[in-house]
Amino acid sequence: MSSKETQVMTAVSSVLSFIKERLTADMKEAADKKMFNVDSSDLNRICEVAKSSIDASFFKSASEIENAVK
Repeated sequence: MSSKETQVMTAVSSVLSFIKERLTADMKEAADKKMFNVDSSDLNRICEVAKSSIDASFFKSASEIENAVK
């Protein structure tokens, strides 16, 4: 992987980390506002499933990003 590809993948990874952080914060805020009824334990599990899905999707599609940078 070239230096440019590494930089792009690092940036994409950083963006995904931010997305996952916002997902958790937004879900907790929505629960606090009673937009849905779920206890904190279930909410944490839901957020973990969603973040794992984001990670899996990234790993499965990372080659498309790498190919676009080449």
